[in-house]
Amino acid sequence: MPYEITLNEIPAGYALSSARGGGIAKVSVSEFVSSEDGFLFTQRLEGFPSAIVSQLAKQATLRPSQVDHMLAIVGSNKKCTVYVNELEIRAEVQGKRSIRVGELVTDNDIADIRRVQFEGVEIPNSCGVMFLFSIGWRKGLYYDFWPLQHGDKRRVRTTDLELLFGQLFTHVIFQDHFRVTDQEWLRLIEKSWFPFISLSQEIVTSLIGHVRNHWDPDELVEKIDGEVKSKLDDWLAKWERVQYLSGHIRFIRSAVALHRSGDFPGAVAILFPRLEGILRELHLEQKLSGKITQQVLAEAALSGIDPTTNPRLLMFPEKFGLYLREVFFANFDGQNPKGVSRNTVCHGVVRDSEIGAKHSLIGFLILDQLTYYMRPQAATKAPTTSSSISQ
Repeated sequence: MPYEITLNEIPAGYALSSARGGGIAKVSVSEFVSSEDGFLFTQRLEGFPSAIVSQLAKQATLRPSQVDHMLAIVGSNKKCTVYVNELEIRAEVQGKRSIRVGELVTDNDIADIRRVQFEGVEIPNSCGVMFLFSIGWRKGLYYDFWPLQHGDKRRVRTTDLELLFGQLFTHVIFQDHFRVTDQEWLRLIEKSWFPFISLSQEIVTSLIGHVRNHWDPDELVEKIDGEVKSKLDDWLAKWERVQYLSGHIRFIRSAVALHRSGDFPGAVAILFPRLEGILRELHLEQKLSGKITQQVLAEAALSGIDPTTNPRLLMFPEKFGLYLREVFFANFDGQNPKGVSRNTVCHGVVRDSEIGAKHSLIGFLILDQLTYYMRPQAATKAPTTSSSISQ
């Protein structure tokens, strides 16, 4: 059962600047911080969450170290409902594979956490909220006291909290993905790699670790090849259900057979033109006018994604658009063509000796990545795989 307490004061937030008596200070009324933020996170915990724990000590023996999760719902009358370690938390996820009822779901199965819900709990939009949660050793803290700062005019929260909490869980679970700096992104893309959604968390973490330590991520090609080969049959079964791929599936099957036989130039020669063809179909589906350029085709890949509604997507749509422009559609010097891209392959200027397992793998990984961006209502003949999991 939740605890009911009465606060001494209505929380306004945390001061972002100092001010002498009568001066003006900036205050954060809504914020998300996590254990990766170090002292800032500790400072926030020692504020409002600690005040709640202190008040709960009158009703129960509770130490801060015992809190796995805590939800506080604050009314404008100072009444506060607190749930500690008792919530039934369910996450609605987009899966990377088919998921059966009762089956264990791991982080390797998750392409996106779309929503997080608390069974039987309603958070009124007119109330303040604080949510502290744990994923293993990692923790996240979100608070929003904006609805309580109404003065003479009452305010109502417009944020979809279930959607937001899904994003925050994603951030904490896959923290390594979101800690990649701009320079690390550049080094990753310069080596023609991307944290493809289809790869396991172990391999994605290794890719990031290699560029972070200035190691060559191509050292992971053999490991990536083994993982991709183990998944190709499942991917083929999925690709056969994708509407946009129906005219390409025979070519894709041939590319898979060539890759498995070690004929990587043959696989790339089939895959790369097909990838452009798929992007053209995505562009046509949008019914856009104007000249079809490679820049436009790279943007067409993201047709089913609105990154403004979810800035914490594991699929990194904006970065993937950059990847397509800089790697897949990379230009070449006609006098001295180098590199493996759509342009060197389709113009017939790439040497077969330049094409290895890496480039064939990248073709399959780009293909599978695209299926996650396609519009759900047109992308598949079967519903998008999803499952509710308990945290």
